[in-house]
Amino acid sequence: MALFPSIPDLTPEYLDFNIAPHLLSVSGSLTALALLVFLLRAYVRTVMLRFFGLDDAFMLVAVIFAVAVFALFVQGTHYGIGKHFFAITPQQFSSIFYLLFWQGLLVVSAVSFVKLSIAFFLLRLAQRTQYRRFLYGVIVFLILFTFVSCGSIIFHCSPIKAAWNFSLRPPPLGTGTAKCMDVKASAKIGVFNSSINAFTDVLFAVIPIPMIWTLKINFRTKMSLIGILSLGFFACFASIYKAPLQYHFFEDPDPTGHGSWFWVWQIIELTLGITSASLPHLKPLFKGFLETAKAFTTYSRSRTETQNSGFKRNFSLNYFKSDTFRSKNDGAFELASVTASERTGNGGMSKGRDMYSVKVTGEGWDAEKGRYESDEAILPIQGGDGNEIRVTKRVVVL
Repeated sequence: MALFPSIPDLTPEYLDFNIAPHLLSVSGSLTALALLVFLLRAYVRTVMLRFFGLDDAFMLVAVIFAVAVFALFVQGTHYGIGKHFFAITPQQFSSIFYLLFWQGLLVVSAVSFVKLSIAFFLLRLAQRTQYRRFLYGVIVFLILFTFVSCGSIIFHCSPIKAAWNFSLRPPPLGTGTAKCMDVKASAKIGVFNSSINAFTDVLFAVIPIPMIWTLKINFRTKMSLIGILSLGFFACFASIYKAPLQYHFFEDPDPTGHGSWFWVWQIIELTLGITSASLPHLKPLFKGFLETAKAFTTYSRSRTETQNSGFKRNFSLNYFKSDTFRSKNDGAFELASVTASERTGNGGMSKGRDMYSVKVTGEGWDAEKGRYESDEAILPIQGGDGNEIRVTKRVVVL
């Protein structure tokens, strides 16, 4: 912010200028997206997996801070964020900087909580001691860096409230004796903090590559995991783009007008970090959705086919052992589908039944003996002739 900006012509166009709707649309949509993705993550972790770890707790704190940041920014637009500097009153300007003082603290803390969440998540993947030691070192660094960054904001002025109450500052801004950090020094500290954030974003996007590469999984799975966990590059882009805005912000003659995009980019950096760090945890949700969709489409397709290989037909009562096929080598037998129209009045089967090409086999396993030793429950259909079987299974979904 320039200390002595020249006063422009206060034309009606200048006074009516307001980009607050654009600022709110961008920041609001990204905040809503981050909140939605986290809620889905929380559903997967608590309902589907029934596990809520330390990384999820850190991300929860980050999301709460992100919502608070957006609420403060919305209130700031009521005081004049989005309007030209000379179109707002000194009282409004003081109120804006009071809100942005707290917004700065929340953004710095929330970004650090996002990175801590990622670090503790990677600790669960780390199988080698060297990776775990490195991640613990990064965690300690992030905690210390957060305290230092918040301290630079809190003690920017002495007394602290001089950061938003300009009347406490010496002339020409005020009539007091408060001391504040030099503008150029503040700009350099801000750029340094943005550089550290960008570096840690790149670090957390790159470090999963060697960790996953050593896992005993197929190449396709490795590449998919690396791609998902490398989404942090999006947050890194936001940090890099924000750095020059932050450096020139203190020289901007119109910080509440066009210069207000700097505050929006703070929100963009935070929300992209939350979104990219939470997306990898949604894999069980997408997997379950795809499997359900596949089951419905397979069932729909099977209704139009003459033979429904591998599935029971419409109105099918159950399966029964076929007497038309019997392997003497492996003890296998076919299964046929029983439908209501094929059951005779005395409980027998009609001759027009539809046969399935399904074999139940096992190495060194006899079908007649195995049915009494199987973990599956084989139950007769009530009213049948003894040839029918019902197979029930207990399925545990993790």
